[in-house]
Amino acid sequence: MQSILIVEDDITFSTMLRTWLGKKGFQAETAGSVTAAKRLLEKTAFDLILSDLRLPDKDGIDLLKWLGEQGLSVPLIMMTSYADIQSAV
Repeated sequence: MQSILIVEDDITFSTMLRTWLGKKGFQAETAGSVTAAKRLLEKTAFDLILSDLRLPDKDGIDLLKWLGEQGLSVPLIMMTSYADIQSAV
């Protein structure tokens, strides 16, 4: 079973996404911050990360940089509800 880490501070959205992915046959875990995501990634291997761009403690770019520093080659899809061209680029 493919495992997905959802890094999202909006509890309602992360719960909805985890439930939907579970119904589609994926094992999904959630983390509400970059710090919580790092703790999970240190002990669990994931096949994919879905991360919000703006999080309470750091942002999704910091998580992406950390993955590279750790030598973890996990695909990461960045999500955001902010329509900002600079962030998209």
